[in-house]
This record gives sequence, C-alpha cells and structure tokens, in this order.
Amino acid sequence: MFYTKYRPKNFSEFLGSASLSTAILSAIATKNFAHAYFFYGPRGSGKTTMARLLAKALNCENIGEHRGRTPKKAPDLSLGFDPDKHDPCGECPTCKAIENGSFIDVIEIDAASNRGIDDIRTLRDRIILSPAQAKYKVYIIDEVHMLTAEAFNALLKTLEEPPKHAVFVLCTTESRKVPDTIRSRCQKFEFKRASIIDITKKLERIITAEKKEGTPIPDLTDGDLKKIAQASQGGFRDSETMLEQVVFGKVTVDDLVVTSDSDQFIDFLLNLSTGNAKAGVLYLEKIFEGGITAENWVDNFLEFLKALLMEKLGVGETEFAKEGLEKVSIEFISTVIKKFLEAKGQIRYASVGHLPLLVATVDFKKEETEEAGGYFGETPQKQDPNAFRGVSPKKETIGVVPDRIGKAPFTKEALYEAVRPRNHSVEALLRSCKIVGIDKDRLIVEAFYSFHKERLSVPSSRRIVEDAASEILGRPVLLAVVLGKKLPVEKDLSDKNIEPEQSESTKAKEAWEVFDGEVPV
Repeated sequence: MFYTKYRPKNFSEFLGSASLSTAILSAIATKNFAHAYFFYGPRGSGKTTMARLLAKALNCENIGEHRGRTPKKAPDLSLGFDPDKHDPCGECPTCKAIENGSFIDVIEIDAASNRGIDDIRTLRDRIILSPAQAKYKVYIIDEVHMLTAEAFNALLKTLEEPPKHAVFVLCTTESRKVPDTIRSRCQKFEFKRASIIDITKKLERIITAEKKEGTPIPDLTDGDLKKIAQASQGGFRDSETMLEQVVFGKVTVDDLVVTSDSDQFIDFLLNLSTGNAKAGVLYLEKIFEGGITAENWVDNFLEFLKALLMEKLGVGETEFAKEGLEKVSIEFISTVIKKFLEAKGQIRYASVGHLPLLVATVDFKKEETEEAGGYFGETPQKQDPNAFRGVSPKKETIGVVPDRIGKAPFTKEALYEAVRPRNHSVEALLRSCKIVGIDKDRLIVEAFYSFHKERLSVPSSRRIVEDAASEILGRPVLLAVVLGKKLPVEKDLSDKNIEPEQSESTKAKEAWEVFDGEVPV
C-alpha cells in the first residue's frame, strides 16, 4: 500500500508541520527531550509517523554523522544545531527494524483494542525492564483517548515516575477525551491538516518513484492531483489511498472525487427543497455504490452549501446560475446545513456508513418541507425551531420521575458515557436506536431495524446496558427493546426537560416507503 510504502523514513521527508520536526530534532540534539509526548490532530496528519521518527532519532546508531542530504556547513545559529546530523539515517539495523515494526524496544499499542486496566498494568510491569537493544524504550499508544478511566489512572502513575530509559508518545484524534492530568504531564504537539500543496507534492513523489519501478501510471494532470488533495481533507493517508485506487483500481479521479461545484449537488438540493426525497435517496445510493465514502461526500456537500449560502448573502466569490436555485431561501439552506452536520456526526456510529445521510434526506419529504414553513420560495415569516428534529442544541432528557433520578438527569449522553467503557460497540449500537424513556423499572429502547433489536437483545449486550442504566439511577433496571413502536413513559412532573419531537417510528415508516419497502444495507 502506498501509505506504508512511502511513509517518511526521516524528518527531512516529512511534509507539513515543519515547526514540529524542528522542535523535536532540537530537543534530541540538545538532550532536552521529554519523557512523554502528546500528539493530537486529525487522522492522516502524521502523528504515528512522527512518533516512529522520534523513536528512530532517539535510537539511531549513526546520529551525529552528516547524511549528505544538505550541504555541509556550520550549524544554523538560529537553530543551534545541524538538523542533518540528528536526522535518523534510515540505513542502520535499528532504523530498519523500527521501520518494519520488528524492533523489540519500540512498542506500538492500539488503545482501541488494548484499553483496559490490565493492559496498562502489563505495560507498567514491563517498562521497568531495561531496553534489550536500544538506548531508549519507546511506547507509542495510538488513539489513547479510547482507554478506560481505570486505565488512565494506571497510566498516570507511570507518567509521574517514568524510568529514565522510557519515552511515551500518546497519539489521539480526540484530545478533549484525554484527562487533563495525562495531558499536563506530556509535551504537547498539535498536528494540523496538511495543505493541498504538501499533499500534491507527496503524490508527485509517489508517481515519480512508481514510474521508476516500471508501474504503469495513467495520465494524471495537476488538476487531478489537486482534486485528490482536496478530497482527502488534509490527510496524507487518504490521498495516498485514493491515488493507489486510481493507479491499480482501474477507476478515474472523477469516479472517486465529488467536487464541490458539481451540478449534482445543486440537483440534490433542489430535490430536497421540493420534498422529492426519493430522488435524493436514489442519487445517494448511486454515489456510494461508486466507492465514494460518506465522510468525503458530506464534507464536499457542506462546502458547496457554505459557498451557496455566502453567495446568497452577497459575500461569496462563487456564482451559481442554475435555474430554480434562486428560489431556495437562505433559511432553507441553513436548515439543510444543520441537518447534514448532525448526520455527519452520526456516521461513525452507524452500522451502514451512509445511513444517517439517507435518513437526513428522508426528513425532507414533501409533507415535512411544507410543514416547516415553506422554505422553498419566499423567506417564511415564522419558523418553528424544532421543525426538523436535531436542529435544537438542547440536550434531551429522558422522561423519568425526578425523585427516581438521583443526583443528575438521566440523559441519553449520560447513558452513552456509562456504556462506552464497558463496550464501545454496544454504545454505537445504542446510538443507532431511540432511547424512549423509563417505565417503572424498565429502560425502553426503540430499534428501527430488526437486526439492531436482535443485537441489542443478546444477553451480553443487554447486561451491559442494564448495568449502565442501573448505575446511573441507583436501582435495578431491566432493558426492553421494541421494534418501531413506542411504549408509554412516565412524564417528568415539571415537563421542563422533555422536548416535543416527531415519533421515530413515523420516520422509520417514511424511510421504508421511500426505499420501496427495502432498507439499504
């Protein structure tokens, strides 16, 4: 795969975040490196790659020798060291072993699958042992935010009193989920999304190298590479994967990339504005059958909506002249943006990646569009802020009697947070369903598809949800999973925390009709 084959072997090959490379090399050159680093930023921005380069630089057998990558000269006084001398050589046995993942003293841990306290305790027991071959043991913990609270507490003790021969590199895409006590004991580096220029430069390097190896490369213009760079959303890995598909997958760049100025977006928006959800769903199904990811499509669609909104407000640089578009109001565009932003946040939890986008499209059926106040045409004088479910930022509190709650409201988010440490998959499954409420000692969950109901009803999943709910309420709670039918729930006596909303059963039924009786899988 291109993203592993062409992973940077030294700091000089690392594109983007030049200031980070300089800071780390400077620390190594002056022997002032930290015992723990915290790398955070979007996926594909180079966090684990930089962690491996750090491990190489700490243990390279030829550090201090000039590599010949830059002209021999006195160290740059502004830096205080010669970067070329402290860049890992990439040729010694240690560098090569780290590169192929076989070096015994560089340990990479995936926190998503090794997230419990027992895993961290094992790490603590082994870290006290001296390195077998290298100067330093380097522990790279990827997606560290996935660790449980107990595991974080165990890790904290190790970070407080680390052995002199150990260096930790914690990598995450969600820094806010990592406790402050952990972050405060690390040297923090934020990784930004790569620029289109840097990504394009990397793709050109790959194409040049592949041509030298005799790989048949299709004719790709600068515009094609720019399209790939834009579609990757600042991620080197995604751009390299897309290039590989073009080279070996017998597909064109246009097959993979949806551009933000495409007439298809305008047609899709017009279908939403007229309530033609069926045409919208058929368009999405065709798009995703072509191999485009849900994340890529929705990001580009939102970019298009932003440009259209700016043009409507008179401050945009792009002009849209398609017939019918002038009738779409600013308020309707704003509503579509909010709806698809909500759907974007649900993609990661969906068993079918693009299902939230299909459901968001169904929400714009003709009846609902009309009830929303006539977004298509003149700006409505009065609009119900709850016309489209999910637009309101208020947290929904599940309907329960206050004296049974205890110290805090029993919200959906509280339940998700309690389930997550027990089993991340069950949390994702629960998010795909509707938390109806509490009926006496039963937690009622409404599933919209039979396979969701079956998976949530298995004893292991049921026990996880029941334990989490019981922990929050402070009393035994049993789980009741229903399919497409709401059961009555006890109302909050104050009625202040209950938001009126449309039945999800109705939504599921409408989706069924749009799909002609077939649920997309």
